[in-house]
Amino acid sequence: MKNHKFRIGKSIYLIVFFIFIFGVFLEITQTDLILKTYQNNSSNQVVKEVTPITLPPQILKGKEQVPFLILYDENNIDSVGIKENFKQTLHYMKQKVELLSVHSLPQNYDSYQMVILTFEDIGKIQNFDKLDSYVSNGGKLFFAIRPGLESATYKIYRKLGIFELGNFTEEYGIQLTSNILINQKGLSIKGKLISNSSLAVGLDSECTIYAKSITNDQPLLWDVPYDKGKIMVFNGTMLSTKDNRGMIAGAISVLADDFIYPIMNMKLVYLDDFPAPVPQGYNEKIYQELKLDIPTFYRNVWWPFIQKQSAKHELTYTGVVIETYNNQVSPPFSSEHEDSKDLVKYGRELLKMGGEIGIHGYNHQSLVINQDRVSQFGYKAWPTQDNMESSLKMVQTHINRAFPNYDISTYVPPSNVIDQTGIEALKNTLPSIKNISSIYLPDADNTAYIQEYEEKDGFVHLPRITSGHHFNPEAKWVIANAITSIGVFSHFIHPDDILDENRANLSNWDDISDGLNRLFKDVNQRYSWLKSMTAKEGTLSLKQYELAKVLIEDQGDKKIGYIDQFSGELSFILRTNKKIGVTKGCKVEKISNGIYYVIANKEIFEVELR
Repeated sequence: MKNHKFRIGKSIYLIVFFIFIFGVFLEITQTDLILKTYQNNSSNQVVKEVTPITLPPQILKGKEQVPFLILYDENNIDSVGIKENFKQTLHYMKQKVELLSVHSLPQNYDSYQMVILTFEDIGKIQNFDKLDSYVSNGGKLFFAIRPGLESATYKIYRKLGIFELGNFTEEYGIQLTSNILINQKGLSIKGKLISNSSLAVGLDSECTIYAKSITNDQPLLWDVPYDKGKIMVFNGTMLSTKDNRGMIAGAISVLADDFIYPIMNMKLVYLDDFPAPVPQGYNEKIYQELKLDIPTFYRNVWWPFIQKQSAKHELTYTGVVIETYNNQVSPPFSSEHEDSKDLVKYGRELLKMGGEIGIHGYNHQSLVINQDRVSQFGYKAWPTQDNMESSLKMVQTHINRAFPNYDISTYVPPSNVIDQTGIEALKNTLPSIKNISSIYLPDADNTAYIQEYEEKDGFVHLPRITSGHHFNPEAKWVIANAITSIGVFSHFIHPDDILDENRANLSNWDDISDGLNRLFKDVNQRYSWLKSMTAKEGTLSLKQYELAKVLIEDQGDKKIGYIDQFSGELSFILRTNKKIGVTKGCKVEKISNGIYYVIANKEIFEVELR
């Protein structure tokens, strides 16, 4: 038998060499040198500011907005609440508004586009005949709360389209029989999420019903023609809260006839606590379902799912960083953490997707000095503003170490709580921060920092509206109202939602991932015209929207829009039952029956209505 020597072929050497080089490459990609090169080339978003166009005064000479009149009773808390909610809704719609007490009524109503009543005691309106004459001659009258059962109501109820008037009844739920909320005809919200004190009524056949209650099928919103004008009635009591502003905007748009109003047009999604230190070890629920520890679940399940959602449903993420989960509120604050590679790994992938990195905090302690504000969360209040500022400098260092010279624009308060001291600490420490993104709707405990979309205290306020991985009735209602009124979808989630018993609501990963997929899919399908953007981009977009002054001229067969301080593009919603003819300076897209999305790309635009 001959002895054979084992020889390694050239192909084997090449394979070994390739594996070696690939390993070295993977190691190098984690070094500061590569991170700096990467950051300098691609991670910093470029958001271009546009010099707004100022319309010459002669173009606007003699043109004025026709105001809305809101009548309210300053001695009635419900009336004041409805008045403020309508006022803010109309402010977002860039309409001129006049507020008058029921005790200071005008001599006549002829100079108003619409009159809105925010109180139930109709008898307080002296000489109701003047309002009657206003509507009869072509005016629009909106009862924003159901009338009371008083003699004044019995005198006019037939004019409201009511042929049978009963007693008060408690009504729960709502069913939309129209697209009063954009693309939501047929939406049915059951249970006590929506409740109203209503009147039991029977309506004339000439009434158009836009919404009914679930419990007794009672009409909640309808309008009825009255001679040359029109009357709308909301047969309920819920229009004082922010989550119902879409109903207000939709009702006004329908009542006004051929009505066009601007929207912000933003679709934003925030990833709170991401990138952040990943919890180690096992979670019982995840391990039972997927047989994975927490870090593997984050890397191989949650994050790929989130990336896939971005591609499927046209989402752009804003991630907000937590450096550590300690509860330290006094220096010295450590700048070295074992989990800094998570920021590198996940942050780099987030930026590659066109996303943004903002700040959530050095740790998850809300920037407040009053312990009562945060005790329910198990947090510690900060002893001083200096301590807050020291911690903010440390998280900025943490981010800049991974992505040198990165401009941090967004701050999200932990648990949506911050006070004026915290806001001052942000100003002093992080001048690159341009926006604060807390929440839009009040919380049950009245501890959160509640915002409107506006510039205030040196920041752009860009609140989030909904949250979580679940697509429940509350989310459906809030999303539809916000998009109808201001054209904004703003949602946030946490990577650890499934780890939290309250946020997971006893659901497993299959359930909550399916819920989030359905939520994003529904928004993308119903509102495909919404523009996906980061919070940094949204900040500039909101500033441009706020700056723009809009005047709409009605010439019967066409609408002419004038935009002073125009920044290149502004979005509108147009409600009309007429057909769209020739357009100038804009693009028009039908998004539902009688509803159009209009993009003005010139400071003066026209839409012909046939």
